[in-house]
Amino acid sequence: MKHKTFHSVSVPMLLIAIFLSFSPLSQAETFSGRVLDGSGNPVPDVTVALHEYRNQMAELSITDDDGFYSVSGTNFPVKLDLHPRNNTPYVISMINIAGMIYYPNQNPNLSNGLVFSIVDGVDIKNVQIQVRKRTLIRGRVLNPDGTPLSNVDVRLDLSGQSINGSSPMIRGMLIQLDAEGYFQKYVDGPGYYTLSVEYQKKIAKTDEMFITGNPEKDKLVLMLDGKTATNLNDEENDLQKQRQRQHSIINQIEQITTFSSKEKSSFSGSVVDTQGNTVSELQIGLKPMQLRHGIFFPEMSRIGVINDKVSDISQTKQIDSLIKSEDIDNKLPPRNILISGLSTTGKFSFNEIESGPLRLFILPEDGTLDTAKKSNPDQLVSEFEIFSVRIGDMIFGNFIDRHLSPLNQGTFAINPGTIINNVEITVKRKTSISGKIVYSDGTPLKNRNTKIRIKEPQGKIKWLGDADGYTSSAYIQTDDYGNFSVFVEKSGDYYFHVKHIVLSAEAGPITIKDKSQQNDLILKLNGKLLFPDSSSEEQIAIDEEQLVDVWVVNPANGHSYKLIECEDWYDAHHNATQNGSHLLSINDEAEQKWISEIFGSGFFWIGLNDLEKEGEWKWDGGEAVTYVRWETNELFPDGNLTDAEKDYVVMNLNGAWQATGEHSTVWIMTRQAILENDGLLSTIQPKSKSLEE
Repeated sequence: MKHKTFHSVSVPMLLIAIFLSFSPLSQAETFSGRVLDGSGNPVPDVTVALHEYRNQMAELSITDDDGFYSVSGTNFPVKLDLHPRNNTPYVISMINIAGMIYYPNQNPNLSNGLVFSIVDGVDIKNVQIQVRKRTLIRGRVLNPDGTPLSNVDVRLDLSGQSINGSSPMIRGMLIQLDAEGYFQKYVDGPGYYTLSVEYQKKIAKTDEMFITGNPEKDKLVLMLDGKTATNLNDEENDLQKQRQRQHSIINQIEQITTFSSKEKSSFSGSVVDTQGNTVSELQIGLKPMQLRHGIFFPEMSRIGVINDKVSDISQTKQIDSLIKSEDIDNKLPPRNILISGLSTTGKFSFNEIESGPLRLFILPEDGTLDTAKKSNPDQLVSEFEIFSVRIGDMIFGNFIDRHLSPLNQGTFAINPGTIINNVEITVKRKTSISGKIVYSDGTPLKNRNTKIRIKEPQGKIKWLGDADGYTSSAYIQTDDYGNFSVFVEKSGDYYFHVKHIVLSAEAGPITIKDKSQQNDLILKLNGKLLFPDSSSEEQIAIDEEQLVDVWVVNPANGHSYKLIECEDWYDAHHNATQNGSHLLSINDEAEQKWISEIFGSGFFWIGLNDLEKEGEWKWDGGEAVTYVRWETNELFPDGNLTDAEKDYVVMNLNGAWQATGEHSTVWIMTRQAILENDGLLSTIQPKSKSLEE
C-alpha cells in the first residue's frame, strides 16, 4: 500500500470530528479492494476517498501497482469516490461489492460517487471499482498584451458534446492558472467544446472546437479581450466525420445496453417499516434500465454480444463504450419488468433476473402498470417510499437527502449467476396532500396523467426552468372526479402549479402540520377546452402539437379561441370564415392578459384593420374599438411602407400590436393567427382577391 492518510480542508469540520470522537459510535475495520479499468487491468496511482457525507473530511488511499487500496470507514453515511473530486483523470463507472454492481451517477454535470453506510465493526473486502479515463483539456490564458496571466483564479464556462453522447456543462467554476498562465480541466470524453474564461470583467472565448485530450496536439490559447488562437490537430476533418457517424448511431439505438451472459441471478429478502414491523401489503418491482447520454433511462431495447470483450466486473460490455454500427443487427427486445408481491411475513423474491442495470421501485397501491407508467418507474406513485436497503454488511438509504438512495432513485445490477438473499428493505409512509383539478366552469379534469410542480418549505431551486420558485415536481393521475394525491416530505406551507395543454392553475398555501390532516386543495384551470368533433375529452389523445385543433374557452366572457397555422393574413381570414368565427378582437386589458397567458409569445394575426377607411380601425367581428395596445418600439419596423399600406395588425412577441402590410418583414414572418368564436362573423372583406374566390 503506498499510503493512507486522514484528509481535512476545514478546521470547523475537524472540531466536529474531535467532538464526535467522544461518542460511542464504533468504526468499521477496513474498506478495501482494487481499482480496474474496463478491460480488468489494474489502475495504479488513483486516490480512493471515503468521505463522511456532506463533510470535507475523508480517508484517502492511493492504489499500488496492482490497483489495491484500503481505507477506514465508519458507520456514519459515507461517500465513495475518487480524489480530487473535480480534477481527477478518472471517473467511476461501476462498483462491485459481494456480487452486487452499483452504478454511480454517470452524468458529467452531476456528482459521481456512491453513498452508503457500513454495519458496525465489519470489514468490507474485495470491492472492485471500475473506472474510465477522462479527457484532459489544457489551455493557456494571456493578457491583452500577450503576456501570460499568472498565478490567479479565473472563472471558466464550458459546454459541448463528447462523441459518446454526453453533454458536459460548467458555469462559473474557479480554476487556477500557473506561473505561465496554463490551466487544465478534465471532461467526460473527446468531443466538440466551447470554452470561455473571465478575469476582472475581461473575457476570452473560443469557437466550437474538437478536443482530443492530447495536450501536444490540442493547442488552446485564450487572450482576454482579444483573438483566441487554436491550433488543432490535422485529424479534425476525420474526427468531424467520426462525430457525425457516432452521433447518428447513438441517436438510432439510444446507447442500448449490451449483454453477453445468459446466466440468471436472484434477489430476495423481506420488507419492514422504520419501526421494524413486517410490511405485507406492498408490491415491489425491478425495472430494466439503460444508459443514455450519461443518465439511466428505462430500457427500450438492447444488444446481445456474442464474440466481444466484456467487463470482468459485470459481464456486460463497458457502459461508457460506443455501440458499433455492426451491433445494430443484433438488437433484442427489452427485458421485462419484474414484480413481486409480499407474503404475510413480508418476504419477496425475484428469480431468473437477466444481467444488466436495474432499478428497484414500489408499485402503486392499486397494483397497476398501465402503458404510461411502464415508461418510467419514477412516475409510479405509492404512499410508501424506500427508506433504506441493507444488502449484506452495506446499507444504502435515505440518510440525509431523499434523492440519495442508489436502490431507490439509482441503478444497480447483479453479477450473472449470483444469489442475493436476506436483503432487508425498510419503507416508510409518506405524507399525502389530496387535491382536485377542475376546469374554469368547475367540471373535473378526468383521468389524466400530468405533472404538478411544487414549492416546498425551505426548498431549493434545482433547475433554471424553476426560477419562479418551484423546487420539485411529481407525476399525478386524476380520477373520474378530478381527484389526485401528491406526497410531500416536510411540514410547512406548500404551493402548487399544474399545466394541461395550454391551460394552467396555481394554488396555495396548503399548510402541513401532521400526516393525518385533511386538505382542501383545488386547482382551477384558467379556461375550458372544446374539441372539434364535439366528442368527450377522454376519447381524444391531445398533446401540445395538436393545440391548433382545440378551442379554449375564456371563463371571463365565455368566448372560445383557437390558434391556427396560416400562410398570411388572407389565409387566416379564410380560416376564420370557414370556422364560423372571426379573427381575434381584444376589448380590454383582462382579455389581452388572458390571451398572452394561454397562447404565449409569438407573431399572431388579430382582427384589427383599417381596410374600409384609412386610419379608421375596426375589428373583424364588427365590435367597437374600446382598447388598444400599440407597440411603441417596433422590433421589425416597416419603414418602406406608408401608413396607407399598413392595413393589418399583428400581435408581436411581447403582446403589443403592430400595423403592417403585404411583403413586409413582419408579414412574411407571421404564420399563425388567433380566431375568436363569440357568435359574431367576419364583416371585413379584404382588399385583394381572397383565397375563397
